Amino acid sequence: MPVDERVEAGFRRNADALRADPEGALAEILAKGRQQIRRRRAIRVIVAAAAVASLVALAPGLGRVLRIEPTITPGTSSTAPAPIMDPLGGTWRSSRTCADEQRVVAAAGLTADAARLGMRCHGDAVGTATFDKGWLELRGPKGALGWSGPYDVTGANTFVAGDQHFDEMYLLYRFTIQGNSLRVHLVRDDYPNPGPGRDGRTGDLIAQTIVWNSTPFERVS
Repeated sequence: MPVDERVEAGFRRNADALRADPEGALAEILAKGRQQIRRRRAIRVIVAAAAVASLVALAPGLGRVLRIEPTITPGTSSTAPAPIMDPLGGTWRSSRTCADEQRVVAAAGLTADAARLGMRCHGDAVGTATFDKGWLELRGPKGALGWSGPYDVTGANTFVAGDQHFDEMYLLYRFTIQGNSLRVHLVRDDYPNPGPGRDGRTGDLIAQTIVWNSTPFERVS
């Protein structure tokens, strides 16, 4: 039977059924409509589940595509800046005369204080300064330890230090190195134990000025 005739026959059957039993025919039509709605819903659920499954399968690839990589400008580095190198490392020797000591004490305006505290020159002196991985030692002409404590290079030409008996770097120095020659100049001395009349701080200031400001140090090792 041709398609058109089958469709027409189907319409006749539906019309005859509707005339014979209107309520039954309507109920059948509604039932078929509900079945179609359920089928459409089931199809939507299946399609959605398939879409989710495909996204899960592609997740690792999407992660690689969407991952944001750090941008590094050419000529720059993402690593931390290198620590300041210690150009002071080693042992340095200096020699000074009484005239050298008197000259630097006078230049610092400490002559009267030195006389009052009885700090006098006892002749020419030779001493060494050893900078060893953050620890500084000053020794006299016979190798006797005169001063020691931690130090830290804080810039291209500055370092700080502090006596081992105190928990602070209270001394600030400026230095220059030319070949094997080291020049050190005391910039600040905030001695933490000033003592009566600040004599403790004044005495430390005079001693530091004499040791460092008098003459250059020459590298020994």
